[in-house]
Amino acid sequence: MSGKRRFGVSIGGDLADTLDAVAEKLGLTRSKLVERALQLFLEDHAHLVKPHVCTGIIMTACAEPRGTTSQELPIVLEEFRDIVTTHTHTHVGDYCIDLIIVKGNSDRIASLHKRLQARLHSHCKTRYIPLFID
Repeated sequence: MSGKRRFGVSIGGDLADTLDAVAEKLGLTRSKLVERALQLFLEDHAHLVKPHVCTGIIMTACAEPRGTTSQELPIVLEEFRDIVTTHTHTHVGDYCIDLIIVKGNSDRIASLHKRLQARLHSHCKTRYIPLFID
């Protein structure tokens, strides 16, 4: 179905205020900003809808004592070495940042992403960024 569809969405007041401020700074309408944000989110999660082979980056950023993440991550990555092509770990101030380059079946990448979210501590952010669909 092409064309525009209208539907209502309820969000918290603070989020709405931030949305309005960012839309104004970017010179976009609220609807256009929400459309772009939703489009990016759906692209990041396309592996949930249609299986495919792809290449992407899983990024983890943790605000925790050094060493905690580096102990957990190798255990998880070893189970997924069939799709992990590169892993880089670095520190920026007190933050641990890991970049994991992955290539393989989208369902396998989704499993790794989910596993990392479950294994890492609550003060860690994990995000998958798709780069190419092969």
